[in-house]
Amino acid sequence: MKKIKIVTVVGTRPEIIRLSSVIKKLNESKIFEHILIHTGQNYDYELNQIFFDDLNTGNWNADFNFTKDVGKAFLAAYVPLCEKNQANSWTDAEREVQLIKRGKYAEFNLVYDRGTHFGLQSGHDPSAVLMSLPPVAKWP
Repeated sequence: MKKIKIVTVVGTRPEIIRLSSVIKKLNESKIFEHILIHTGQNYDYELNQIFFDDLNTGNWNADFNFTKDVGKAFLAAYVPLCEKNQANSWTDAEREVQLIKRGKYAEFNLVYDRGTHFGLQSGHDPSAVLMSLPPVAKWP
């Protein structure tokens, strides 16, 4: 069986640390060929994704189990980071960076995301389709 390629692109060391358990699962998979690319640059939302759009190995249970494993690995990595940092305050400079990242997220969803395109083109309520977009964002 031909393996499905999944590429994870990260720009900073903290991203690799946060994704380490997901990366490990991808590397151990018999279904996927995982390619990790480190750009050495700042975070870029549209490049730091795991895309499941083409996940269909023909074995529904294997695909579903893989998806569950990725979710469990994400929670195991993400929740401790949230707990560790929830009391930290933001500086104005950090808030500015966050707003720009939100703008990139919004741009990605509007330009590239297949689900968003489908929802908008199929006559659904645009506010319902776009409800996952951040309420406040900036662009550089």
